[in-house]
Amino acid sequence: MDKWNLIERTRDLLSKAGFYVSKAHRLKRISFDIVARRDSTLLIIKVLQNVDALSQENAEELKLLSDVLDGAPLVIAEKSSAGKLEDGVIYSRMGVPIISYGTLEEYLKEGEPPLIFAAPGGFYTKIDGNLLSRLRAERGISLGELASVAGVSRKAIQLYEEGMSAEVNVAIALEEFLQVPLIKPLDPFVHTKEGRRELEYFDIIDDFDRKVLEFLDLMGYHIFPTMKCPFDALTEKERAVLLTNIGEYDRSLVKRAEIVREVSNIAEQDAVIFIRKEVKRKELMGVPMITLEELKKCSFEDLVALIKERKKE
Repeated sequence: MDKWNLIERTRDLLSKAGFYVSKAHRLKRISFDIVARRDSTLLIIKVLQNVDALSQENAEELKLLSDVLDGAPLVIAEKSSAGKLEDGVIYSRMGVPIISYGTLEEYLKEGEPPLIFAAPGGFYTKIDGNLLSRLRAERGISLGELASVAGVSRKAIQLYEEGMSAEVNVAIALEEFLQVPLIKPLDPFVHTKEGRRELEYFDIIDDFDRKVLEFLDLMGYHIFPTMKCPFDALTEKERAVLLTNIGEYDRSLVKRAEIVREVSNIAEQDAVIFIRKEVKRKELMGVPMITLEELKKCSFEDLVALIKERKKE
């Protein structure tokens, strides 16, 4: 299926599973295609036919958005240069989990989580090391006996008991011998934060953008510029995040504001647009608009109050 069909099928699957899902916006060169929330789970999703198209820049931005918005990055793809992606397997590139549509469907519709993850050298599983250790002790099984059954060293059995992953054939051999499920299910929606990396933005933006971000910086906001988003930066202070747009009041801003409003609603964070010149309206598509001159006069508390006020208008 083509990319847009895959996006629509993914959106429909998430929606039926109880997620609040963003629309499909046909924008080129964007780091995410779908934002979805269900309760406390927020997903930032990129959909690709071939996962080889995932660039380092895209992966880093997916992780950045997930870190700052307290979500999880996810890529849905059909294949790689090595062939079709297997269902029931979590792949990974540059720290971003990758699954097939079939894996997502099994997880959301059937309640069957993936059990296998791909890593250099093959396919692996997470073993319940505590259970393995307890069963071995209760049944009087030696390390050597288990090692012989699994075709590995005694040291490897010790490492499995301590939490090391095992190759799929090893895990299956241990399960069959002990007649007990040992393989632990995996959650493709879990994201381990790598630390929020504030990027150097002074060389990649124009003078007006720089002035806005400088004032926000002085106000105590942490600045996270984005390169492939409908918003120009994520700004954060005291756990409050702003999806921040900066620009001229024109047609392109209207389209971006619509997407930003939708993303901010799903992510449950505020959005704001900083514009050069004052215009009659104080919001655009429900997103508050504030001029640079107004920003200069604001304290952090003033800015929060102004955003709240104009959000209602």
